[in-house]
Order: sequence, then structure tokens, then C-alpha cells
Amino acid sequence: MDIPIHFVEEKVLIDRFGDSYREYRNKTPAFFVPTKNWGLFFKNLIGMA
Repeated sequence: MDIPIHFVEEKVLIDRFGDSYREYRNKTPAFFVPTKNWGLFFKNLIGMA
């Protein structure tokens, strides 16, 4: 099962970056991280890998 991670952080990014993030979001496709790769994804996200 894949869960779209971008939904979790979407509000934070809009609050922080406003219109510049909205423009980026409109030009950039969303990505999905397979559940089997979540450990590696989060380690890379916080710089521990």
C-alpha cells in the first residue's frame, strides 16, 4: 500500500512558503513512497542515512 506523503506536509509548506510553493506544486508532480521503503525514506529525510 502506498500513502501519498505530500498530503501530510502540504499545509505546512503552504503556510511557510505561500504562493511560491503553490506555483512549485502546480509545476511538479507528486511522488509516492512505497511502504516497504518508508524506513529509508525517513532516514534520508532527517539526514541519518
